[in-house]
Amino acid sequence: MEHKKYYVKRKESLESIANELGISSENLRGYHNRFCDLNDLLSAKGENLQKVGYILIPYSIEQLKINKEKEVRLKTFALEQKPTETLTYLILQNIDMQVSGDSIVDSETEILWKYKKEQNQNFFYAELFQKEHQVKYIKSIYRALTEYMQKFNKPLEHLNVKLRPSGEIKEILNQKNIEDKWLLLKEELSPEMGDTLEEKQMLEGGDNDFKNSLPLLKNSLLHRLFFMDLYKSYTISDTFYSVAPLKYTSQIFNQVLLILLNNNKKYFYTMEKRNIRINLEDKLFPVQAYFNSIPDRSFIRVLQDFSKNIGSGFEETSIGFPEEAEEWGDEPFKGVEFGIFEKEIIISNEDFIKYLRIVCNGYNKDHQHQKEEVEKLFNTIKVNFLSKDS
Repeated sequence: MEHKKYYVKRKESLESIANELGISSENLRGYHNRFCDLNDLLSAKGENLQKVGYILIPYSIEQLKINKEKEVRLKTFALEQKPTETLTYLILQNIDMQVSGDSIVDSETEILWKYKKEQNQNFFYAELFQKEHQVKYIKSIYRALTEYMQKFNKPLEHLNVKLRPSGEIKEILNQKNIEDKWLLLKEELSPEMGDTLEEKQMLEGGDNDFKNSLPLLKNSLLHRLFFMDLYKSYTISDTFYSVAPLKYTSQIFNQVLLILLNNNKKYFYTMEKRNIRINLEDKLFPVQAYFNSIPDRSFIRVLQDFSKNIGSGFEETSIGFPEEAEEWGDEPFKGVEFGIFEKEIIISNEDFIKYLRIVCNGYNKDHQHQKEEVEKLFNTIKVNFLSKDS
C-alpha cells in the first residue's frame, strides 16, 4: 500500500490536522507510527510534530476531506421552515401558582388558536389569532384580580408577524393595530382603576408593552409555542441534553420572575419574592427554588432550625446539612445540600451565608417588626457555619 504524506505547516498541531482531515488524533498518530521510520515516531501528544515535518496518511488529502464531508452530512439534518395552511391548535393551560407557600391561582383554561404561514422570497409571513378562550375551572383567592389581568392579553389575540428563515420574528406587522386595541382597553379599564402607584405602573407598563410588543412577545409562551428560532441544521447525537429552565417575567406582579422547570412532566413555579433577585446560574436553581418556597409564616422557624443544623423541605425543594447525614448514616459531605425533584447540589458554607443574607434582607423589608429577631438568628447561623470551615 502506498502511503500518502501530509506536510506539516508552521503552528499546526496534531489536533488541528486531525480536525481538518476528519480523523481522530489518536488514529492519525497510530497510523503514522505504524508505518513511519523509527526516527520519525510521534510522541503521545505529537509534541515533536514540527520536528518530524510530515504525517503518513492512508489516502490523499482531498479524499480524506471528501470522506469527512460525507460523514458530517450523515450526522446532521436540516429542519426547513415551510408554508402552512390554516392549522388549529387547542391548548389546555393548567396553572397552579403559589406565593409564599399559598396558592393564589389554580385554574384550567382551553384556548383555541388559528395559525397559518405563507412565504414570499426569503421571508415567511405568519398570522396567529385566538378564536376561543374558555376558562374551564378557576379557584383563586384573587379570582377578581386574575380575571381582571386576563384582559391585558386582549391586544395580542391577533398577530401578523414577519419571520426570518430560521423562524425568528423580524417584525410585528400589525403593531399599530395592537397599540390601538390597547388604547381602547385602557379607556375601558381606567374608570375601574384607582390612583395607586401600582395601578399607574400597570397602565404605564401597558403603554410601553403595546407600543413596541416584540420584547413582550419574545418573553411569552406564545413565542415558545409558535415563533421559536429552530429552523436550522442539527447534529444527530446519542447524547441526551437537558433543557434549561424557562424564565418569563410576570405581567401580573411587578418585576417578578417566574421560573418553569420541566422535569419528568412535572412543572414547578417559583417567584423571586419581594423583588429581591438572587443572581444565580441555572446550576444553582435548587438554591433559589428552596429559598423562594419558604412560606412567610415559617421563615422564623426555618432560621431557628438552621441554627440547630436541621434541614427542611417545602413543595418539591429541600435543604440538608452534614450533621443530619451523619445521624442517618448517609454519605458524608461538606457544605450545604439543596435539592429540587431529583436534582441535588452542594454549596460551600460561605456561599450559603451569602445567599441567606440576601434572603433575610428581603424578608426584613416586609416584616420590620421581626427584623431584630431575624438578625439575631442570622448572626448565630453565620458564626456557626463559618466556624465549620476553620
